[in-house]
Amino acid sequence: MIRINKNHLYLKTLSVPQLDCPLCHLGNGMEMSFYQLQIETDNIHNTKKITASVSCKHCGQEIPVVRWDKELDAFYKTEKKQIKVITSFKIGTKGKILLWIAAVFFGAIFLLLAGLYIYGHLKPKV
Repeated sequence: MIRINKNHLYLKTLSVPQLDCPLCHLGNGMEMSFYQLQIETDNIHNTKKITASVSCKHCGQEIPVVRWDKELDAFYKTEKKQIKVITSFKIGTKGKILLWIAAVFFGAIFLLLAGLYIYGHLKPKV
């Protein structure tokens, strides 16, 4: 069974100007933090998917996505387009072991074939 972990890598935090909090209805107190999704199995893969969370400094609560209004959603979409994410793929421990086994196996086959070729050309012809 393969275990899958989903991690959220922090990218940046922006203050949300001129928008009122949908929970406490006070303005100029919200911050939006952006995260990049990372999937970790035997390998580690940084995806292009970006998520965000919004919190209010006045009421101290995190605003769930279902409570976002049109202006907050529009702010998220415009800022998300400006973020440049770097995707990557890293091989885990099991993958590295398999690569070493494959390299040794194919290296041994190459040396065997090279030795047979050299032996065939060096033996005396009668």
